[in-house]
Amino acid sequence: MVPEGLVADSEQIYKWPHVPGRPIFTVDRSRRAAFTYSLSDVPVDGRLLALEAGPMILEDGRVPDFDSLLRQGQFNDWTATTRTQQVAVGRTNDGTILHVVALALNLLELAAFKRERGCVQAMKLDGGGSTGLMEDGNFALAFRTRRLPNAIVMTQVSGPQTTPLGTTPPGPTPPGPTPSKKRVMLDPSGTSVTGPNGTREGDIALAVCLAARRTLERSGVQCLLTREQAQDEGMTVEERIHRCNSASPACFVTVHCGQSPDPGVRGLDAFHWYRSGDGRRLAESLVERMWQSTGLNKRPLPVLAVHSGETGYFRTLKYTYPPAAMLDAGFLTSPADEALLLQPCNQALAGNALATALLDWL
Repeated sequence: MVPEGLVADSEQIYKWPHVPGRPIFTVDRSRRAAFTYSLSDVPVDGRLLALEAGPMILEDGRVPDFDSLLRQGQFNDWTATTRTQQVAVGRTNDGTILHVVALALNLLELAAFKRERGCVQAMKLDGGGSTGLMEDGNFALAFRTRRLPNAIVMTQVSGPQTTPLGTTPPGPTPPGPTPSKKRVMLDPSGTSVTGPNGTREGDIALAVCLAARRTLERSGVQCLLTREQAQDEGMTVEERIHRCNSASPACFVTVHCGQSPDPGVRGLDAFHWYRSGDGRRLAESLVERMWQSTGLNKRPLPVLAVHSGETGYFRTLKYTYPPAAMLDAGFLTSPADEALLLQPCNQALAGNALATALLDWL
């Protein structure tokens, strides 16, 4: 489970009439969240976002009659006990908006997950990347992607630039839960691989790791990076190993982009030290989550054991104390992979996938 989703901008607008019985989630310019079943209750003036989806999975902290709501809202594809990819948005008593992504839950489990986190109202989203606002009695919906639920959900659809939903506005930060003692370390590659269009491996690796850190820290996991700026690329492999061993993280992942003289070679692969079962499981999780979320292909042998850890970054697999894995997040020498990795939204998807793999492993 990843308690956030990627904020994606809309690309194409479709008119979509409101379906009676389906709830509407609204956020006004004062960042107040509310749920309603009626278009007349949507705050046309001062609205920030209005989104029709559903069904409701929590009302006043209680689980509603799903069978009745599913019939009312014409949700023909869902039942209360179907385990599938799920996305939900909820509101706590203090007005916090909590967006949750889960890869395999039913509606009852999703409602329980929301309630445990303090939500008093919550609504299922479809996981498809749609958002909208009321316009002349219709909803103008914008579709971004329908790959996986962590590829969506909320777009600011009107009004000036504001603090994005899900982040903390300026001012005192309210006290939160005790941070987790779990700690991981990510190592963005600093090598000089470039793609046909000049894309630098170090830039892609750093963007992916920074996105992963945001997700992990919102999930209560401390995430350390061996470097946080492009100027740090010249760090030696030995320095990276020393930083890892000094920090004592639960695991270590070095992130790269592959290279090949054949531009047709593309996709994902990962490496681990042959004696590390935990490293192998970490590498497997990385490939699986990245493949599910980014559209990058798996290589024919996606997870490989390293038996000689004396060359280049393979030294990090042998000489770091915690379990370690090395990820090739696509091949920059492949025009197809380079074009995909150049897009900031795909870098964010890759970061979310990397974070999800680490949460799985932890």
